Amino acid sequence: MVRGAALLAAVLGLAAPVAPWAGPAVASAQTPSTRSVSPIADGVLIRCGSGVSWYPVAKVNRGTILRASGETDGWLSVDYLPGMHVVIKADEGERRGDKVALTRRSRLRALSMETPTLEESFRFVCDEFLLPGTELKYVGDIKDNAGQPAGFIVEAPACARGFVLARDVMDAAAPALAPAPAPVAAPAQAPTGTPGTTPAPTGTQAAPVQTAPAQPVPAPAVTQPSPAPSTGAPSGGTAPADSSIAVPGNAPAVQQPAATDSAGTTAPADPASTTTETADPALTSAPVLQPVAPAAPKGPTLRQLDRMYEDMLSKPVDATDPQELIEAYQTLAVELEATPGNNRTLRYIDTRLQLLRLRSQARSLLPEIQALEDASKNAADNYQVTIDRLIQNRQYLVAGRLVTSTVYDGTKLPQMYRLVSIDPSISRTVAYIVPSPELELEQKVGAIVGVLGDGKIEPSALVQIIRPTVVEILRAGEQLPAGSNP
Repeated sequence: MVRGAALLAAVLGLAAPVAPWAGPAVASAQTPSTRSVSPIADGVLIRCGSGVSWYPVAKVNRGTILRASGETDGWLSVDYLPGMHVVIKADEGERRGDKVALTRRSRLRALSMETPTLEESFRFVCDEFLLPGTELKYVGDIKDNAGQPAGFIVEAPACARGFVLARDVMDAAAPALAPAPAPVAAPAQAPTGTPGTTPAPTGTQAAPVQTAPAQPVPAPAVTQPSPAPSTGAPSGGTAPADSSIAVPGNAPAVQQPAATDSAGTTAPADPASTTTETADPALTSAPVLQPVAPAAPKGPTLRQLDRMYEDMLSKPVDATDPQELIEAYQTLAVELEATPGNNRTLRYIDTRLQLLRLRSQARSLLPEIQALEDASKNAADNYQVTIDRLIQNRQYLVAGRLVTSTVYDGTKLPQMYRLVSIDPSISRTVAYIVPSPELELEQKVGAIVGVLGDGKIEPSALVQIIRPTVVEILRAGEQLPAGSNP
């Protein structure tokens, strides 16, 4: 009898998952790897990375429910809230009406809350790449630091993730789930003249669960023409299940006729005497070989990136564009963040990124610098033409910019003024001018002057020393610092 009860319990355990009244399974809104959290105070920042050095993307207040999925070094990864935005670079997508479609695969960028420009919104926001053709709702344009359009601001997709400090949030109650439908007991019909018995279930129906108090319920043996009480039925009011109940993936079992003792009591069939028909090959649970996707190519290592970095620094600023190397370093930083203990390496990468961004900004300023150099050169050429014309008209002994001298300052050595080249970028001494009160040289310091007078070469200095008779201002100018070398 004990063996019969064990067999019955085993059959019921297999049949329970496919009971007809169980209904569809209700999916849980919160898996063990995710949980709902809420800020403990107003103004909690969501950052683009797991560290206070990463820029913020949003600010949330108490009562906001965030869905967290994992913790790293005291930081929780949380889903973006509805209404938050991300960035698509101009070369990664194109606008199509109120949508922006990706033209190349992208992990998108977290929009900086404090400085919403493309250069400052550099952190990837999705763990996986979105494929070309993906469309996201257009919100607006994003500009670079120079004020030029550089991409699009779109609504964040479901893959967007941010980070909050674990100590700034607390667990929040998950949304209540609808209860699963309660099992409904099938109506029992007792044979005529035998009250209190239930017929055995059909070959495709699972054993119903009754709600009556736990009482042994006699059940007919499947091999007897008339029902007979069974002493092997378990307590709890559950009718014994037919051994021919269908179980997915298995063939129905065929039960041997139950034996009857001299007292007329039917004994349960011996499990060892139960035979199983040959299973249909279509129903066997043979393993199905799944196609193996090719492994994604790995990006460059830190050592390889450093070689590229050193090679770039050895070249002129305008020779290479550092943007691709910046993105490669950022991609590697994102991969290293997933593994604890890489904080030192991440700080090292951050210093590389800061220098590369400065190099990128300098590269963008090169056209303006070149324009200023051209303008300065043109101005210097015009100055020289003007001075040459004036010198030819008056036959000046020498011309140049008048400055003070730090050597011949009148303390230990006699006071003299320096006459340097006209080009302000060159501080070469042309001659020394011996002052006299009537010339008022102190009021002409910084100006381009023409000098007439007597001159001689000083052997010790190999520089011409002039005792001027005329010092005329050819072009006014600002006074230069007195600390210039003689």
